[in-house]
Formats: sequence, C-alpha cells, structure tokens
Amino acid sequence: MPEQNERAFVERELAKSGFPLEIELSSFLEEKGWTVAPSTYYFDYDLGIWRDIDIVAGKTLSSDLHGNSLAPYQLRLTLFVHCKKSDKYHWVFYARPRRDEKFEFETGLLYTDLAYSVRQRSLFALMFPGTAIRHEWQYGPLTAVLPPTIARNLTDTHQMRIAHPRNLRCLMSGTKSHLYEEVPDKTKMPPNMKISEVVRSLLKATMFGVELSAREMNIIFERLSKRQALPTEVKWPIEIFLPIIVFDGRIWTWAKKADRTDQVLLQAGLTSPYYTPTPTLICVVNKDRFLRLIAEIEEDFSKIAALVTTNLRSLNDQRAIVEQSILGTPG
Repeated sequence: MPEQNERAFVERELAKSGFPLEIELSSFLEEKGWTVAPSTYYFDYDLGIWRDIDIVAGKTLSSDLHGNSLAPYQLRLTLFVHCKKSDKYHWVFYARPRRDEKFEFETGLLYTDLAYSVRQRSLFALMFPGTAIRHEWQYGPLTAVLPPTIARNLTDTHQMRIAHPRNLRCLMSGTKSHLYEEVPDKTKMPPNMKISEVVRSLLKATMFGVELSAREMNIIFERLSKRQALPTEVKWPIEIFLPIIVFDGRIWTWAKKADRTDQVLLQAGLTSPYYTPTPTLICVVNKDRFLRLIAEIEEDFSKIAALVTTNLRSLNDQRAIVEQSILGTPG
C-alpha cells in the first residue's frame, strides 16, 4: 500500500475514535489556563480495577476578580470530561420541565469543603463506632473531628449558596432528563453503543475525585492534630466537581416531538453497594457548545469566588471551631 494511501487509512480510522476529540479539547483547555490531566485513572469499586477518564481539568482561585484574597481558602473547580464520537448513533434524551423549586434546583452538584467534611466524618464515626469500613476519608475505624451535636450545626458552602447549582448557568436549564436512548442510523447497522456505560464511568470517575479531595482534607486534619502544621500554614480547599460528556455526534431531546440541540442537562446516579446514590447533574454537549461552555463556566467561577469573600466571616467562624477542637486551643 503506498504511503499516501496508508496515511489516509490511518486518518480515517483515527477519526472514528474519540481520541482526536480528546486531544483537541485538552489543548483548548490548556490554552485557556486550565491544568489538564488526560487519561487520568480512577478506581472502579464495582469491578475492582483501575480505569481511565478522558480528561480531568482544574482551576484554582486564591482571590476574586477585585484582588480580594480568599485566604485561608482555595477555591477549586474540577471538570471530569468523557469524550464520545459517533456518526452511527443519535443520542436522544427525554426532557421534562423542572417545576419543584426546592428539589429541582437545590440538588445535583458535588462538592467538598471544611464544614461538609467535618460533619460527614463526625456523623459517620457516630453511626459506625470503631467499625473498619472503606469510606472517603480512610480505610479503617473512623474518628470524629467534632462532637456530633456541634458538627450537625456547621454550615457548609452549599448551604451558604457558594457551592450551589444556581451559580453555574449550565446547571440551570429549564428542563432536565432522567431517561435516554441511542437511536441507530439504520443505513449503517452499527454495534450497540450504551449511553448508560458512559454515564456510569463518568460518575464513578467524578466520585473518585470527590474521594481524593476528602482524603486531602483528612490529611490536613491529621497534620494539625499531630502539630505537623500550624493553622496559619493550612490552605482549606473548597472544591466543586462538574461532570461533562462531550458527544461529537447528533443530540436530540424529545418532549412530544424530537428537537436537535447542542446541550442537555442529565440527572443520574449510581445504584451500587459501593457508591452513595447521589443524584448528580451532568452536562451533555456537542463539541462546539463545549468550547463556548468553558468561557461561561469561567465567568461563573469568578462570581463564585466573590461569594467566598462575601462569606469569609462565617467561614472563618466555623474554621475556628474546627481548629479549636483539633488543637485544643482557640483557632
């Protein structure tokens, strides 16, 4: 086969996969100043193996747009991106209006912060005293950071309306989907392609990221308790996790009729003894929409940073309670 024909063959085969899309989106994010880790591994507790997610990209802010410091906090936004390409399948999502104000718009965003981590760890230690279980913070018996009566009264950044779906426009669609299906192009008779498998792997990767963030918080607790770090040396993370599926193909919604779209909001969760069944919002977009979406997310992220500075006093009051409990002295 002549070299020119070989090159054409290789290019055709590569174009069928999601790798060129993954490389293109990774390069785009890097140009925008994101820290990008392509083909990042996560542990699948259902299968007991390590798997990879196409792109994990992050940004960290230590000040707001006006230069006001967020110290001693660091605001992080981490994107988990799964890339898929198909000219043989249409993806169809059954959208419905979001009506219930509290349920529809209050849930769906994964996050970690000081108050949330302290509350969860302290309450789990109460529920499972001395029990060796796998959880986000450690393998083995859990120990409380605060007495449960105090931990319950902490206010986390979701309750402060900081790490909240309302602050990300991509999560505020007037409709969302729970159901979906693949519609094949009958002229091409492709093998089956399951959206459910893409969704499950993306959620597992995102939750593994949440787990790593919670373990980082646990390390901070341990360093403070062992006097290996001073409170003034600690940067407390506030981290928001956003799962995104980029489908380089045809996306449709169905609500009495089929309509082409470039973005769908999907709510999904995991049914498994190894995962907390947390309803999570996933943005499903095509490539062109993803490129525009990043600019929108960056604007929203800057506004979230401003909310941190607005709530610094409340955040610091709770931090002082936690540090006093760990150190036995005023924070």
